[in-house]
Amino acid sequence: MMRTMLILLLVSTHCFGDVVIANQTFTSAADDCLTVVANTVLLNDNIGPCHGVGVHVIGSGVEIVNSYIHDTAGVGVLVDNANNTHISGGAIERVATGVYAYQSQGVSVLGVTFGVLKGPMPRGQCVQFNEVTGPGNRVMGNWCQGATADSFNLYKSEGTAASPITIANNTVPSGSINHSSCGIILGDQGGAYQTAIGNRLTDPGSCGIGVAGGHDIAVTNNTIAGAQSPVTNVGLYVWAQGGVPCSNITASGNTVNWVNAGGERNRVWNGGNCGDIAGWDKNQ
Repeated sequence: MMRTMLILLLVSTHCFGDVVIANQTFTSAADDCLTVVANTVLLNDNIGPCHGVGVHVIGSGVEIVNSYIHDTAGVGVLVDNANNTHISGGAIERVATGVYAYQSQGVSVLGVTFGVLKGPMPRGQCVQFNEVTGPGNRVMGNWCQGATADSFNLYKSEGTAASPITIANNTVPSGSINHSSCGIILGDQGGAYQTAIGNRLTDPGSCGIGVAGGHDIAVTNNTIAGAQSPVTNVGLYVWAQGGVPCSNITASGNTVNWVNAGGERNRVWNGGNCGDIAGWDKNQ
């Protein structure tokens, strides 16, 4: 706890400078392990166990690089009303949710290995964006195993036409199927300018990829597979749930091999309330 408090003071004192905290270990039996204010790099750090959150980001220009965040009662990394937060490499495991970004901009999660996302609901994702907006939001090249909710979820989040929120080239490997959620959900309770491209999902849960609402959303060139299990439903769907507006959706070039709980092939489903789906007939 003493080391945690020392770092809090250091970061607060250097809000307008650059701080690099490297090769350190942080634990807390009473609170979050670290709260980071601004312009700080965490490099090769070991963070956990933590009674609360692993790293709570509340400022701008924070980077978490090749660090190990583990055994937290709360989420691994909480990005809270922050700008330009970059998380790359390393591993996050045995946490409520891997990365949870709330009302933030410019969040990137790149090449992180996630494991054992224990929840409980509404937590349990590898990455969830909640009201994340603007350009530069990316979730790319991650390995997500052991999610107990959607592996990747975009909730009420909106990119821009020039820079959509991008979920790309992530892997959900076989063995992750232990829940009734999905691999990727876009447009959850609305949102806009989102894309999922080049992801590989194997047995991710009830569904592979779902577009649940919103506009200007694209799902392209993903590989989705689901073997029959008690929870499998559909590989790819587009359906405005709960009356959420839904339009200008593209779903094209996806390879889907999916068997539902009843043993029937159930590759794709169009709920019929999002208008014409561009490229719908080009999914395999």
